[in-house]
Amino acid sequence: ADPQRQIASQLADFLPDQLSGNQIADLGCGTGFLTEQLAWRYPHASILGLDLAEGMIQHCQKKWADTPRMHFHVADLETYCFECSWDLIASSCAFQWLSDSAGTLARLSACLSTGGTLAASFLVAGTLHELAHSSISLFGAPLPGLLYASSEQYCQQIRQSGLNITTLRQQTIQTFYPSGLDVLHSFKGIGATFQHQTGYTPLSAAETRKLVRNYEKQFRQANGMCPVTYQAAYIVAEKP
Repeated sequence: ADPQRQIASQLADFLPDQLSGNQIADLGCGTGFLTEQLAWRYPHASILGLDLAEGMIQHCQKKWADTPRMHFHVADLETYCFECSWDLIASSCAFQWLSDSAGTLARLSACLSTGGTLAASFLVAGTLHELAHSSISLFGAPLPGLLYASSEQYCQQIRQSGLNITTLRQQTIQTFYPSGLDVLHSFKGIGATFQHQTGYTPLSAAETRKLVRNYEKQFRQANGMCPVTYQAAYIVAEKP
């Protein structure tokens, strides 16, 4: 999960120095990469971490068991009902899993207090382009579900939700693995599997082997390592 850790750390650099209040939500908190940054930066804030994966939430609950201001719940971001207004809603690498990011952003905007901040990192178009290209050249199409919106699309959705964008940055992050099979295993290891995405159908064992070989043939570098590329967009917006 090195890319996710790196992206969460970079997003933390764009967080505001001060908040309009002390209520923070970390959406898709995972094992707490961004939550750690939030807890350190805002030592007096009450922080709520939400994630769909029960194991992730259990990890965070155990880690911060002795910190009363930290709360964690298993929840679907697209249906969770926020019961109060929030001064900061933060999220790192979660929105690509949503089926309705525009609708979710509209709901989140309504939950922000006046002067509140949305700070999020988004995996955007160009992410996992090696995997997409390997699939296209082999099967004639990218893997079903391997679709990422552009940073411009997210910006448009955020503006339509009524927020003013104050920061927009994009970053290319690469990590490397010894083989194409290790690349595929890495997605499973960080929970980046596609079975919950629209249109997903699993590859057969034979198709997976062909995909691995094609990935290695096209992208293995001179040092024998196989790259994986992520395109991360960092967006900070305020509620007027």
